[in-house]
Amino acid sequence: MRYLEPPMRPKLKQQFRTESLRRRAATSKGEAVEVVSDGQRETNNKSARRDLGLCFALARSCSAYKTSLDLAIKHRLPTMPSTEDYSIIELRGAALEWLGPGCRITIHGVEYEYADSDADDDSIDDAVGPGRMFGKLVKRVAAPLEMFFSICSDLLGNGPDAIFTRLMRREYPDERDYRRSKCLSWWIGRHRPHPSLRRPGNQDHGRLVQFAIDRRYKFSVRLTAAYYLLLLLRCAYLDSLSTILPLFHDALLRLCQEGSRRSIHSRLILRPLQEVVTFKRDLIHFGSCKEEEIPAIIMCAPALRAYRHADSLECVQSYRGSSENMTSMLVQHHWTFRLYLKCLNIHTRSEFEAMNQVAQTISFGLHPRLPDPNPPESGLKSVAEIWYDWLEGCVNDKKREMEMRYLIEHMVRTREQPHS
Repeated sequence: MRYLEPPMRPKLKQQFRTESLRRRAATSKGEAVEVVSDGQRETNNKSARRDLGLCFALARSCSAYKTSLDLAIKHRLPTMPSTEDYSIIELRGAALEWLGPGCRITIHGVEYEYADSDADDDSIDDAVGPGRMFGKLVKRVAAPLEMFFSICSDLLGNGPDAIFTRLMRREYPDERDYRRSKCLSWWIGRHRPHPSLRRPGNQDHGRLVQFAIDRRYKFSVRLTAAYYLLLLLRCAYLDSLSTILPLFHDALLRLCQEGSRRSIHSRLILRPLQEVVTFKRDLIHFGSCKEEEIPAIIMCAPALRAYRHADSLECVQSYRGSSENMTSMLVQHHWTFRLYLKCLNIHTRSEFEAMNQVAQTISFGLHPRLPDPNPPESGLKSVAEIWYDWLEGCVNDKKREMEMRYLIEHMVRTREQPHS
């Protein structure tokens, strides 16, 4: 007689408290049991499938060298936003618009790093593990590669030097010196007194503005682009200042703020940019005023009022060093240019006297040397002095012309009078 085996009954899970069990603890039967919570059960099931093969060995190797790799990356490359820092501060207001990802700000003596909430890396897909370490490494390697390709692009004719040279070549196609790209020092030392650009193209100055505000470039490259913007303001005609200056203002202001945060000596490097930002309204107003209003506008300038009441050269230099009475070399450059054009159209003695007074007042601002002048200011001062020399020669010619006219009129009146 054949006996049939009873059917196998399903095993039931024994329910017991697991608070006292440690990870990989042993039960009374000697079986190894891993104590997990409900939220960790699915993760452990996935990790169990990865415990075999080459992937598990690679994961263990990456975990072993994770600390040393993190320290090496932090030492060699700029720091990235930490994923373990949960201190978040919300900042609001127009004064904080300059903040961007990676910027640092100090609040009540504590330094914080700005992180964009729209581009947060602390997501589920970016969980801790070998994949995340590889992603961080790729991000840090991609930044130098991007800068390397940008340098190659500059050498191919897309940098600030090439953009400005191409712009000048378009205005002066017959100039042999403009056929190759020139550096910034060459353009600063080239004292061309006449305005060169009536209306620079939007595409040209737009590229220079992008170079100045793009934080991916080095600060020296951005500062070079900003100095080229100053050269554009020097070469532009006055009627175009009201159009191009507002486009440059935000870029120059942002660069000045970032340079101040980096503790850069503003008196030497950022002073020309700060002067343009400070005297924006004066430049626009002076460029759009009528010709007969020019002497009155110049004489009402705060800096020239200080020069007019100064009794000595030391007093003038003290006024020149004051921030309240400071004037810009770019402003003086455009002053002398407009006065020279105005002097060519003088016809009356009253106009000549007003012009002579303004010319003498401006000379106080040009003759004293600037304290520690930088190359852009030296170039502007040289061009302004050229214009002033022409203005002084024109004033002397008008003076001789007025004296000769007065002498002729006196002789005519004397001849017409009846003899007594």
